[in-house]
Order: sequence, then structure tokens, then C-alpha cells
Amino acid sequence: MDRRTVLKGGIAVALTAHTAVASGEALPSTLDMLISEHTRVLALDKAAWTVVADLSERLDESEGGHPSVRVQTSYLHRGRDADGNDIKTPIYSYSEAEIEKAFADDLKTLLLFNSASRQALVKENCERRLAAKLAEFRKLQAEYDQREQDIGLTEALAEARRIADEVRDIEAEIIALVPATLAEAVQKAAWCARAYQSDDAYLCEHGDGHQQNPLLMALEAIGRASA
Repeated sequence: MDRRTVLKGGIAVALTAHTAVASGEALPSTLDMLISEHTRVLALDKAAWTVVADLSERLDESEGGHPSVRVQTSYLHRGRDADGNDIKTPIYSYSEAEIEKAFADDLKTLLLFNSASRQALVKENCERRLAAKLAEFRKLQAEYDQREQDIGLTEALAEARRIADEVRDIEAEIIALVPATLAEAVQKAAWCARAYQSDDAYLCEHGDGHQQNPLLMALEAIGRASA
């Protein structure tokens, strides 16, 4: 009886020699099994992200709309209208780091236009406004996180990311695999080319745990087959 066990970081295939001999079939290669497993897990990956997209759309369409996790930290002055009123375009920050940078930049400007005797007060006012903006942002973020949790989006995102990592792990094994035969080298090259020309892999995400282009890494592994 054939038994296949999927292990984290690799795939172990246990087939008895008796079965292989009796059936007259050659044992599948490691590359065969990796590609097969990649196809299976990639299907799960696409299904998981479809769930995320559906839940995100439901959240967006729910009563009150999608919470806007941003706060206004500045504005762009665009002149005056016909009545002499200022025309201002809001500038928003979308993270705590962006908020802190916006206020740090603002403080530098304010200090340039205030005397030394007023700088302590300017700093104090800036720190107070920064604290208020951070509190406003954290409130909005908490509301957004709760809505994600209530609709099931938080759990769906975690599952989609877990499966995506599993896909990447399998792709890393395919990339690193040194072909045992010329046929396997051709098979690996064809798979890499197909993966790059479609959305059937995460290979094109350069910098995602790779120090260089994964395609180059795959070619290097193929090159080592004849070494």
C-alpha cells in the first residue's frame, strides 16, 4: 500500500519496493512529488485568498462602510477661492510611524520660526498634539481590528498567510533541488518558466526571503547537476 506523508519543510514519500516492482511503475522523482504537492497547496492558497477577498468586500459593504484607519496630520495650502477663503487639501497619515514623522517634521519647521525663549513651549504643544493624534489613530485601528475579527477576516487572513508560507516553502525546495537527470533538469526549467509567466507561484516576489532572483538560484542549482 502506498503512503504519502507531507512534512513541514519537505515532502517524504514512502512507497514499498514490492508495490513498485509489482506494478512495473517507476518511483516518482523528488521533483515530481514537489511539483505535485505545489499544485495541491497552491489550489488551497487561491481558495484561501478568495475567502479573504469575499470577506473584505462584505466588510466594505457593511453598515458604516470600511473604517478609515488614518488621521489628518497636515494640509496642503492651494491658495484662495474667489471669496478669499483658504483652499486646503488634507494630508493623512496611515500608521503611527507616519504620524510621528509628520509631527517631527512639523516641529522642525516651527522651531525655525520661533525664538529660543518659545521653543520649550512649542515642543510641549507639539508633543501634546502628537499624543492626541496617536490616541485617535489607535482608537480607529482598534475599531477596524474588531470589525475584522467579528466578520471572520482576521482568522481568514491568518490561514491564507499560513498556506502562502507553505507554498513558498515548497517553491524554495524546487528552486534549490539539483536535478538527478537531464530529463529532471528540463522538467525543472520548464516549471520555473511556466511559474514566472503565470500567477501559479510566488517566485516573482523578489526579496521575499530570497537574497537574489529565485530564477537565478534555480538555474544555479541546475548548473550544479553536471558538476
